Amino acid sequence: MERVERFCRNYNDDTMVLDTKWCPLPGVDAGFRDILSPTMMGVITDRLSVHLERVRNHSLDLRRYYRTVEY
Repeated sequence: MERVERFCRNYNDDTMVLDTKWCPLPGVDAGFRDILSPTMMGVITDRLSVHLERVRNHSLDLRRYYRTVEY
């Protein structure tokens, strides 16, 4: 994750780090959070991606940096 944050800081001044610990899960035992976190993050990032794709009018099928710059 540090590599991803470092990459983002090199290309923009406004990076948001998402963490599932901010998501309330009423009724779910704390021991299950580790199991559910990947699913929760998938839902969060999928929804965010769809929103940003529309707002920025840029298809996420197009890669701007992938394999073109040093990470």
